[in-house]
Amino acid sequence: MSSSRKVDDETILDVLRASETPALTTTEVAGKLPITRGSTRSRLQALVDDDHLERDREGRNVIWWVPERREEVEEWRAGEPEIEPTAQAKAETEDGPIEVDVEAEAAAADESEPEVETPDEETETRTGVERPELSDDDEGLRALALVAVAAVGYLLFRKLRS
Repeated sequence: MSSSRKVDDETILDVLRASETPALTTTEVAGKLPITRGSTRSRLQALVDDDHLERDREGRNVIWWVPERREEVEEWRAGEPEIEPTAQAKAETEDGPIEVDVEAEAAAADESEPEVETPDEETETRTGVERPELSDDDEGLRALALVAVAAVGYLLFRKLRS
């Protein structure tokens, strides 16, 4: 039996039914289950395909919810984001650690996005490019490729030194 099948569909649905917020991201659901994030995503999509779950995009994330919580999801998405009015921040200084009160403010709903200066063509970098979310398998392949490149670089370095 594959590790993703160790968790039945009802357990996945119970995680979504019992959550404090009416919808969860793939990562949030995976954090409550003993299966990988990639397996969780596949299982959640299968539940959507079988009409047991609903999904939508929230920024760069996919959110998932059970159909009986649709009204809660709509209210939750329409509401203002919850922001703690004050929080404690810790910082390390030369004199040792310090704690500071930080106040947060919610932006007015009618405010436009802040203007951001974009770099010209000569200084443009790829850091602003959104990268697609990778599956666990793709992340593993990326890590393996990095190790292979490092190994080849090391071997070339040794060859050049001899």
